[in-house]
Amino acid sequence: PLHGNAKDVCVERAKGQEKVALANLEYQYTGKEKDRNDYLEARYEATYKVAKEMCDDKSGNAKDVCVAEAKAQHDKAKAELKANKAIVKAESNGAEA
Repeated sequence: PLHGNAKDVCVERAKGQEKVALANLEYQYTGKEKDRNDYLEARYEATYKVAKEMCDDKSGNAKDVCVAEAKAQHDKAKAELKANKAIVKAESNGAEA
């Protein structure tokens, strides 16, 4: 049995895996671009939440740095997803013209 923050990390990881699995199933079922983006977003969110929870073991400046790094990776992933959405939209608009 886990205690303290180790338990919190484990619970957060399990919740994240569930959300990612459900989003992946939806994408596999429909094959829609929106569902693919939802799946990728679920992955980024789950990774961020676990990383942030793992930072709770630290204190002071080390914790602040850990949280900032997790946030930076999360923001980078969201920016990449947004850029991919724009590329797909531009490609689909170009194909329609």
